[in-house]
Amino acid sequence: GLNTLQGAFEKSSIERVKLAGTPKSTQDCFFMCESLQDVDLSLVDVSQTTILGMPYSYGGFFQGCKALKSIDLRGVDFSKVVNAANMFRECPALEEVLGIENLTFSSNLTDISSYFYKSQLWERVTLHWDVSSVTRANQVFYQVSALKYLDLSNLHFNTPCEFVYFMANNHNSLEEAYFGTIRPTSLKQFATSCYLLHTLEFVSIDTSNCTSFYWTFNECRKLQR
Repeated sequence: GLNTLQGAFEKSSIERVKLAGTPKSTQDCFFMCESLQDVDLSLVDVSQTTILGMPYSYGGFFQGCKALKSIDLRGVDFSKVVNAANMFRECPALEEVLGIENLTFSSNLTDISSYFYKSQLWERVTLHWDVSSVTRANQVFYQVSALKYLDLSNLHFNTPCEFVYFMANNHNSLEEAYFGTIRPTSLKQFATSCYLLHTLEFVSIDTSNCTSFYWTFNECRKLQR
């Protein structure tokens, strides 16, 4: 049967696709498919997939899909995924991801870096993910243009984790952000240049392992609490 979808449509001009099968590898499946508008995942079983993206700046499942506005992830089983980096990196038209609130990842998930890096998103984002083993959460909400309210209060980063540029450069959008537990090893430019951010709250924050507070809240001109 089908074993891999790695790079299957990479840099193609495909506009619509319906997947089926049980692939074990899907990383960079739609990497830089700039014309992709419609993806149907209802018949594909990714329950054996462990890697959706690669560290740093390459290999995201939907990375660079510039025309993609909406996708339905309801019922998609990511329960063995340990790396979800760059999933929707640079998707500037993205307005809706159905099911994003309650995605089920492996309890061994380690990397969600650049998940929504430079994507549009929508005004209110609430997530209920298991991030207890995540060690890299850099640039997750970096420069997302429509986000105003971020609720991560049910996310508990129980493992020491990098948060470099986590929600930086949301110049004229992000106003409120709520976090559960975080144990940062770096908060370098965590929320730099979030001009409208006025409320930032943590259920618990342990900075005993944090090595950098460089420009953590630089240019947060309205931050009050």
